[in-house]
Amino acid sequence: MKKTEENKVGILLASGFTKKEIALRLHKSVYTVNQQTRRLYEKSGSRNLADITRYIISSLMPGADIDSVLRNALGIALFIGGLAIIALASMHPEWINEVGTSIMRILK
Repeated sequence: MKKTEENKVGILLASGFTKKEIALRLHKSVYTVNQQTRRLYEKSGSRNLADITRYIISSLMPGADIDSVLRNALGIALFIGGLAIIALASMHPEWINEVGTSIMRILK
């Protein structure tokens, strides 16, 4: 993948950064980041951030099974989130019931 300015913006968008954060990180104006985002959407035929993420992954890993990559990323994120919950519960045992109830609500 050629690291054009639009692709740098796309990678940061797919990583969860806001346009303002991207502008600060790349030393650009928010207007420039908005323009580059618009061009990236047009160039890739994307309609939303999920499409941009798929486009960036396919550009970085040609031939990869994108759905598999996204499933693995989700699994890793859930695992890390679980570790954070365990750490939180160990620091604040009084929160264990509340955390468990919240998790069950999310899973339903």
